Amino acid sequence: MATLSDKLQKRVAQIRREDSLFVRHSLEIAYFVQSELERQGRTQKELAAAIGKKESEVSKWLSGIHNLTLQSLSLLEAGLGVNIITIGRTQSELIAQDESMIKLCGSAPQKSPRNKPSLNPSKRTSGALKVSEPVVELRVKK
Repeated sequence: MATLSDKLQKRVAQIRREDSLFVRHSLEIAYFVQSELERQGRTQKELAAAIGKKESEVSKWLSGIHNLTLQSLSLLEAGLGVNIITIGRTQSELIAQDESMIKLCGSAPQKSPRNKPSLNPSKRTSGALKVSEPVVELRVKK
């Protein structure tokens, strides 16, 4: 008969690598956003208001186990004024990319009239872009 320890080890071995990576990345993002809110002296409630979401939804996103979409990650980035995900880019490359987007769009990313950051450059009306904030790089070791 298998012991509890044997059963646990068997179950842990069954956890897929992608599930383990998902949990790790989710927790890293949640920790980064919480740390950035503290650094800025802001609350989840203020962030939620800035991105046009309910506080409960932002809280769920930051639980560390929510499957964030690119849309929700983009909203968090816009609301915090920082880059959350980079894919093999340095901070200076991100700044250059932000500057080229500003030139392309004719202005910095701005908030829409409902105080919700707009991801559509043609709908942006006011606000400013921060480009010198810390970045979390999510990289998978092979």
